Amino acid sequence: MTLAAPVDAMADIVRACSDLGCVHIEDYTQFEEGIGIGRAIQSEDADKVSAMLVKVRAIRGSVSVFNSKGSVSASSAKSTAEKFESELEKALGYIEAIRKAEAEIATLEEQARIFEKLAPLNISLDLLSGYSGLEVYVAETANSSKASKVFADIKNDVEYMAPAGLIAVACAPDKAAEVQMALAELNAKAIQLPSGEGKPGKRASEARSGIEQATASMESNQKALDAWAEKNGSDLVIVEEYLQREDAIFTSPTSLAVSNQAFALDAWVPTKNTEQARSKLKNMVSHLEIEEH
Repeated sequence: MTLAAPVDAMADIVRACSDLGCVHIEDYTQFEEGIGIGRAIQSEDADKVSAMLVKVRAIRGSVSVFNSKGSVSASSAKSTAEKFESELEKALGYIEAIRKAEAEIATLEEQARIFEKLAPLNISLDLLSGYSGLEVYVAETANSSKASKVFADIKNDVEYMAPAGLIAVACAPDKAAEVQMALAELNAKAIQLPSGEGKPGKRASEARSGIEQATASMESNQKALDAWAEKNGSDLVIVEEYLQREDAIFTSPTSLAVSNQAFALDAWVPTKNTEQARSKLKNMVSHLEIEEH
C-alpha cells in the first residue's frame, strides 16, 4: 500500500492506520533531494503519553507481572490508562522508598565498618582531627605490636596508641615525614576518618541500629509493592501496551517520507484486509494505491 496526503493530515492518517490494526509501515530510507523524514508529533497528549510510559517502564523494571485478564479493547485500555495515574504514583513511591532505604543501608554499613575499626582506640572522633599545628594519622596494621620499636627514635616527639590492628599517631608537622616512614615500615594502611563526634564504638552501635530501621522500612515497602503488583499487575501490562501503541503513533512520522507540503507512506496490508483499508483511508488521502505482491 502506498498513500500520499498533505502534511497536516499526517496525524489523522497514521492513527487511522493504527486503528485498522493490519497496517505495517515501512521506514523511509531513500532520502531524496527535498524529501526527508518527519518529526514526532508534538502535543499535550504526546507529552503525557511519553511521561506516563517512562513511569510504567520504571515500575515494570521493579516488579514481575503478567496480564491475567486477557485481551481488552483499545477503548477499555484507554479508559484504564486514564484512571491509572494515581496507582503509578503509589507504586513509584514504594520503589523510591526501597531505593532510599537500600542507599541508606549501604552508607551505614560503610560507616559501621569504619567505626568498628576505630573502636579499639576509644577516643571521640572529634579529637582525631581539626587541629592546627598538629598532624594526626590513623591506620590499620597487622604489626601494631612493633610500634614501640619503630617509633623508638622519635618517641619523645610523638604521641601514639597501638591497640591490636591499629595505630594512631599525633605529631608536629615537622615530624610528619618521619611518622609516615614509620607507618610505611609497619605496612600501615590509612583509614579515612569520618566526621562527627562521639566514640567510635557508640557510633558503630548507632549505625547498626540505623541499618535495622532502614532494613525494616525496605522490607515493609517491598511487601507493599508486591501487594500492589498482585492487585494491579494485569492493568499495568495493559496500560503499558496501550501507551506503547500511542507513543508509536506520535513518533511514526519519523518513519515517513515528508516534504514541505506532503508526506508519503509505504506499508504492507494483508490481502484479505485490502478493502477495509481502502474504505477507511480513501477519503483521507490524495493518493492511495494497493497492489497485490
